[in-house]
Amino acid sequence: MSKFTQHIKPPSGFSLGLKELWQYRELFYFFTWRDIKVKYKQTYLGIIWALLQPLGMMVIFTFLFSKTLKIDSGNVVYPILFCQD
Repeated sequence: MSKFTQHIKPPSGFSLGLKELWQYRELFYFFTWRDIKVKYKQTYLGIIWALLQPLGMMVIFTFLFSKTLKIDSGNVVYPILFCQD
């Protein structure tokens, strides 16, 4: 009997694996959707809370910096200024 040895090696270099990610896109979608549902399941508003929370902070910051502190934003509209990363 002959013995076979199989060596499994990772591909050389840094690879993002975009082809493999595209191949398993449905699985990626379902895992992502499941995590979002689990995270916001116990909240009163559910998934809508994920949108309302940043919008609420944007409204608060816009009011605080434009009306209360009267900070000049130049030519940039305040909500856009606070939404940028």
